[in-house]
Amino acid sequence: MASIRHRLIGEIAIRSGLDITGVDLNSLLRRLALFDTVILKSVRLKEIPFLVRALGYAGVMELLSSGAMEIYCEAIFIIQGLKRNEQRMLPIGEYAFGLGEIADHEQYIHDALQPISALEGLTPKQAQKLKRLVALRLIRPPSDFGKKILDQFDRDLRGGSPSIKRAINLRFVRVHGTPAPEFSIRLQEVQERKFRAETNLFESASLSSEATNDLIESGLGAIGNLNHRLAEMDAVSALSGFSEDENVLFEDKLAFLAKACNPSVQEEQFRRILRIGGFPEFHVGDGQKINVGRLLEIRQTRECADFRQWVTTIDSASDKEITERVAGIRSQLSSFIHSSKGKVVRLLASAGIGLIPIGGPLAGLAAGVADSFIVDRLLPESGAASFISHLYPSVFESR
Repeated sequence: MASIRHRLIGEIAIRSGLDITGVDLNSLLRRLALFDTVILKSVRLKEIPFLVRALGYAGVMELLSSGAMEIYCEAIFIIQGLKRNEQRMLPIGEYAFGLGEIADHEQYIHDALQPISALEGLTPKQAQKLKRLVALRLIRPPSDFGKKILDQFDRDLRGGSPSIKRAINLRFVRVHGTPAPEFSIRLQEVQERKFRAETNLFESASLSSEATNDLIESGLGAIGNLNHRLAEMDAVSALSGFSEDENVLFEDKLAFLAKACNPSVQEEQFRRILRIGGFPEFHVGDGQKINVGRLLEIRQTRECADFRQWVTTIDSASDKEITERVAGIRSQLSSFIHSSKGKVVRLLASAGIGLIPIGGPLAGLAAGVADSFIVDRLLPESGAASFISHLYPSVFESR
């Protein structure tokens, strides 16, 4: 697989509201000079007529034939704030997100190609050749692309990602011009992919419940959009630019995962949990036994999966919160340990059975598509990733 630093995906469309009024030709030329392959993230192929006017029919045909430019034209987007007849379907403080996409992609592309036939100066034969070549240069994400975005989004929300608070604060600054006062927030999954926020933001910032709800929903949506962008980068193996807020969240995520991949950091967090939570201790050779079958069953439970994810987010957790959170998993663990001594401390560290993901990202730290992509592909090239995110900030919001 080619190095990700040699490929770039991004828009060149110039927008005026919802309309496309031109293309940023200078940006395209810079990218072509700096990268082996440029992937045009297209808005219904509306850039093609502008490129023909700027480069000529022969120039566009030569560019596409060279393989230097590919085209990504998809209509997959995160739906947030689910509504019916402009009315919220969820109570204030509850959030659900879904995925929207075009059912018939072939028809979507067919319709998007039609304006090429109306381009002034092109013969019908030239228009047909150009449409055929544009279609040949289209690249598509894998069939499970949308599902992976939602799965990663759920993972961030269920695990209490540090990005949640950061994203909400970024939106607060956008609306009010100053950072939000110190606040707490915790998301509870009340139904599958439906979350309720427990927060004191409306009190600390003196906001109405509706304004608080909108800020949280907007912040969570920003996390979803970042995951969407990262999933696109993974799908086409290319770097991408980010909007200003996305760039902050991306660099936070990059730093967080880089820290989390350090085994000594994970082991220290693990020891803290065992110490505070009062886990039973196991020492080889002291007559204690482990029911391995029961242990493997426990590892598959939802509670244990949530616990593994939560372990990676406890840097700022209080001792009280850790005590409350580990109570359930501790009671399950006690069922497979047969001992009369009732010792405390390093059960799993001694046994080395991997309940907690201290053995590296593949053990569970980065099971989500976006996090896996960052760990596997971007961390080794984080300098390039950070560089390009600053050099080519996006001029659009993810749809």
